[in-house]
Amino acid sequence: MSTHWNYRVIEFSNVDSDPFRQIHEVHYDANGKPEAYSESPAAIMWDVSEENLALEILEKMKEALNKPVLLITDFYT
Repeated sequence: MSTHWNYRVIEFSNVDSDPFRQIHEVHYDANGKPEAYSESPAAIMWDVSEENLALEILEKMKEALNKPVLLITDFYT
């Protein structure tokens, strides 16, 4: 698996509910195609000694909101 990743919004849908979106870590192949995403939605956690890290994480998540939403089919085609 490639080491290139970022946060992205992924749209999910269940048979019993309306579509919903979550921010996940997404990993890409050598061609830049999404190939995997984190099992759980991204969480904001940091060591108390690294307070600036929270702002960096939030900024990267904010960038995800400005990119096209990914669908599950983007990973399996």
